[in-house]
Amino acid sequence: MKKHGMKNTPEYRAWQNLKDRCLNPNSKGYKDYGARGITVDPFFLGENGFINFLNHVGKRPGKKLSIERIENNNGYFLNNLKWGTK
Repeated sequence: MKKHGMKNTPEYRAWQNLKDRCLNPNSKGYKDYGARGITVDPFFLGENGFINFLNHVGKRPGKKLSIERIENNNGYFLNNLKWGTK
């Protein structure tokens, strides 16, 4: 597996945080995400999960933007996430 060299980037942190709050019962945000049934598309998980995520949403276009769900509030799926304001 090739390393992407982006571990300390805002994009990587956003990807890691959305997985953590949806999939990790020990995460501080899990009660508001994973425990409510909010999930992560399998396309964004696994060996190429971060690269798939980055190719889909692109680099964060501004410092004040975060990942948000567009229409379906039940998960972070393809075509249902974008960079947006809080």
